[in-house]
Parts: sequence; structure tokens; C-alpha cells
Amino acid sequence: MSFLSTTRSRLVAAVATAGLLALGATPALASNIHISNQGNAAKAWTSTEHSWTLHVKDIADDGHNAYGFANDTNHKLYDVYGANSSVSVYQGFNITKTQACIDVRWANDPCSSWK
Repeated sequence: MSFLSTTRSRLVAAVATAGLLALGATPALASNIHISNQGNAAKAWTSTEHSWTLHVKDIADDGHNAYGFANDTNHKLYDVYGANSSVSVYQGFNITKTQACIDVRWANDPCSSWK
């Protein structure tokens, strides 16, 4: 690849990124937030394309459900379908942070930090 072609490719990428940011697109927030506790695990995230959608995944075959929060503890989503399942819900607002938790019966639920 020539110097001119490489420079042109970098310029196009920079202009495209600037254009997306000008339109209000944000980088992925809280992507792949994990909590792991004694073999139990959960994940909560959102993405650039769907920043108003919360995703939660149970990533351990441990008998515990996973759940996640979007922005605060008033916006909760449960994944009750077992290991390696995931659920998503449109929240109706821009998600700026998420938290993943493991539902441990009769005990305090371990949760990730907010990201």
C-alpha cells in the first residue's frame, strides 16, 4: 500500500469518526461488564448501535440467575433462562452506565462496579 493510499485511508477514518461523534454517537458504554464470584458469573452491557438497550447474560452454569441495571437501581433486567442465555430490553433513555449482578438466594447478591 502506498504512502498516499495509507494517508487517505487514515483521513477517511478520522472524518468518519468525527462525523459520528457530531451526530451524537458515543463509544460503547459499559461493554462486557463482568462480575465473577466463586464460579458464578454475569455480564451486563450496552453498545454504540443500541445505546438505549440493556443486555444481560448469565455466563455460568451455577443455578443462579443474572441481572443488570441501567443507569441506576430503578432500571433492572433479569436473565432467568439459565447458563449462556441473554436478554435485552429497550429502556427508552440513553444508558450511560451498567452494573451486572448474580442473584444468590438468601445471601447478598455480588455485583460489579458501575461502568
